[in-house]
Amino acid sequence: MRLILADDHNLFREAVCYFLRQCAGDIEILEASDLDGALVAARRGKPDLILLDFVMPGMDGAGGIRRAKQEIPGTPIVVLSGNISEEETAEALRCGATSVISKELSGDALRDALGRILAGERIVAAPSWDRRSPGGPSKTGEEPGAVPPFRLTPRELDAVRLLVRGMADKAIAHELGIAAVTVRLHLYHAFQKMAARNRLDAVRIALQAGIAG
Repeated sequence: MRLILADDHNLFREAVCYFLRQCAGDIEILEASDLDGALVAARRGKPDLILLDFVMPGMDGAGGIRRAKQEIPGTPIVVLSGNISEEETAEALRCGATSVISKELSGDALRDALGRILAGERIVAAPSWDRRSPGGPSKTGEEPGAVPPFRLTPRELDAVRLLVRGMADKAIAHELGIAAVTVRLHLYHAFQKMAARNRLDAVRIALQAGIAG
């Protein structure tokens, strides 16, 4: 299988590529940081699937999807976004996107979603506007109905709390029983929500917000 992943956030792109390559030995991933690079790679590589960030250089949302559909007809185009509204999702699908999936998905969920898309399904994987929280306290101790700090998911909050304790990615992974690459994805999403520039900045913001380690 050959796919193209275009995203201008290097850490996120590299983490996703690493995870997918570990999951499947027969996968080939071509990387790009903007729409033009993705289309050049697609013309050369004839991919089975193109993953496009909804907001990145050269990608003006729906217009970028239309351009990709025109230049690479017949290739499924999947929007991968960390911040897309319900209206934008509907527009992306109308403009020709095969599916829209959220960057908030876990690594395993992303892998499964891609497999289903390649099998011909249309996936709209729960972005933040469509999440439903189960009743009862979360494993991190928030009361029912409480909004977690920075709207972090339970796993993101777990990872940040362990980061505040000074733990490295591998130690956090061992503590949570997940892969280190999944920890990096959780922290990437958390840093975006917290507007943190780096790990040290994230710890500072977490302590100011009362996120105990």
